[in-house]
Amino acid sequence: MLVNPLVSIVVPNYNHAKYLSQRLDSVFNQTYKNFEVILLDDLSRDNSIEILDSYQDESITHRIYNKENSGSTFKQWKKGLEVAKGELVWIAESDDWAEVTFLEKMVQAFLENENVVLVYTDLCNVDENGYELGEGLHYNYDAFGKENYYEKGVEYIKNFMLIGNSIVNASGVVFKKELGIKHIDKVLNYRMAGDWLFWNNLLLEENAHVYFRGKEKLNYFRHSLQSTRNYLTIEKKERGLIEKVDVIFFTIKMLELENEKLEVKKREMLDWWSKDHSIKEALRDSFRSVLTTEMFQDVNAISLYKHYIKYKIKNISLIKALRI
Repeated sequence: MLVNPLVSIVVPNYNHAKYLSQRLDSVFNQTYKNFEVILLDDLSRDNSIEILDSYQDESITHRIYNKENSGSTFKQWKKGLEVAKGELVWIAESDDWAEVTFLEKMVQAFLENENVVLVYTDLCNVDENGYELGEGLHYNYDAFGKENYYEKGVEYIKNFMLIGNSIVNASGVVFKKELGIKHIDKVLNYRMAGDWLFWNNLLLEENAHVYFRGKEKLNYFRHSLQSTRNYLTIEKKERGLIEKVDVIFFTIKMLELENEKLEVKKREMLDWWSKDHSIKEALRDSFRSVLTTEMFQDVNAISLYKHYIKYKIKNISLIKALRI
């Protein structure tokens, strides 16, 4: 059982000078005081370093400023985890911010529930200027009814983490460091779905439980044009969907679900793939890249295009599908 655990707050930053002060102020003003702060910068081109260096709080234990851009959020997570001394870790993304009671409420959930490996909170969506956009953004919001929720990790994945990533914002999560260290290497090659795979690995641990705090706004999630959350190009859309395929296939295998459910998921993924490609985009070589994934190793190009045509005819008019 944890007792007054040290929390390692990892702040990975890249070109977020505009938001850094708000983020760091929300970190250093937390009402829960047993924490260390690890500041990371991935070769920002703005004045982020100047702002980071202006903070001289005694809780700062490491400043790691890259001389080359890593190209990966999750490589930055790993750097933070490797030097973290806390039993718990909070990845406080540099463009988000939190209420000052965030850590106090999150740590409380660990103290009251011994088997919890991950606690996350509801979020408040805000735009680049900090204006609220609406309610929480997880798929299971209605199911939770805004109430606190405690569940065994495996059951939580079956209910909420096979359709998509219901834990959408790392800034709203606190997790056990020992498990983070154990699983971080599995996500280093991901750009968009690495957090989803990371949470699933933690929750698949034996007797792991998840706790959701849903009664109050504690975390503010900023939607930024810079973010990889925004799939603005066909290349990003394709990479995002391929990563999604990989995460779902991995999770199904780990859960040892029957083949029938695997086939359902395969059809769903082919539907998503078809939906996100116009006919012009489907003629690109990269359209067939989904066939390189383990999930679709038994599907050939002819079958892929047949599914695509059937999907477009069934769901939208052929003229609308062109989008050329």
